[in-house]
Amino acid sequence: MKKAFVVILLVLCIGAVAIGVLLLQKESTQPRKSAVHRWAAAFENKFSDFEPVSGPSVGLVRVFGPITFSQSQGMFDAYPRGALRIVRELKNLREDPNVKSIVIQINSPGGTVGSVQEICNEIHLAQKEGKKVIASVADMAFSGGYYIASACDEIVANPGSLTGSIGVIIATANLEGLLRMLGIKYNVIKSGKHKDIASFWREMTPEERELLQALIMDCYQQFVDEVSKGRNIPLDELLPMADGRIFTGTMALERRLIDGLGTLDDAINRAAELGGIEGKPRIVRPIVEPFEKFFRFLDSRFGGPSLKDMLVGELDSPLQFRANLGPAEAAFAYPMGLQELTGGN
Repeated sequence: MKKAFVVILLVLCIGAVAIGVLLLQKESTQPRKSAVHRWAAAFENKFSDFEPVSGPSVGLVRVFGPITFSQSQGMFDAYPRGALRIVRELKNLREDPNVKSIVIQINSPGGTVGSVQEICNEIHLAQKEGKKVIASVADMAFSGGYYIASACDEIVANPGSLTGSIGVIIATANLEGLLRMLGIKYNVIKSGKHKDIASFWREMTPEERELLQALIMDCYQQFVDEVSKGRNIPLDELLPMADGRIFTGTMALERRLIDGLGTLDDAINRAAELGGIEGKPRIVRPIVEPFEKFFRFLDSRFGGPSLKDMLVGELDSPLQFRANLGPAEAAFAYPMGLQELTGGN
């Protein structure tokens, strides 16, 4: 049994390498791009199409895993899953006259402030064109995930799902003591005294802490204002709940943070009802092509840091609408996003 597994693993790895080589050769004519960038570019716009459906339909978009502007995620870095893909999918559904309403299934710990707000802006554009948008909370919609949900017309969540964690966070490391013990000293030349704010090689000053706290509170005010407006909850009622705590679906319903308890099917049926669709609704889903399924399978089994991130370095904003899940977050939140390929509604 073990030998058979090893053989299958080797075949998969060899196949992945062969596909990668073919893609690199195909893209070799593109100037001034690294091999890794050419590999990612081959997939960048390939998976934003939708299954063809005629007649009044409900569009389905999934927001799974950490939300960032990074074009791709996963060890093999072979498919776009960042905020820009979600925005493209929402835009395609918004412009499709057959799509009468949209369901956004959310299973996310949150993400960077800018990427979350970009998605919410596209939701508001769809609403301006008369399309109802329903959020469906799967396992969790923390922080930026809930920010997106609150922008929708209604939120449906599983009773045991977790949501909330309303707040903003910047997390930095102070390695000054470790560097001193190792005999490492940074020589910093900067244009202003705050240019190396929150650097890991020294202690943060009280003045710098105040500056970052002001930054945090400005984004926090944007967050609570959006939730207050989207959920029609006065700020004085919302603020006691907006201290970073999380709620189950049943707790969130009691606090008016969601509109109802139910599954993804319930959310789709509600979207169809609001969109004036009679009978069983047709569902418009993004196409997941075989290559994407293949690479996602590899990531789900051997997933780790993105190869492109390790080689060329793609950074995310430190300012985040995101739950502080601790060291287990990478092991929990990232594989969770890979379940998107499993099908179903």
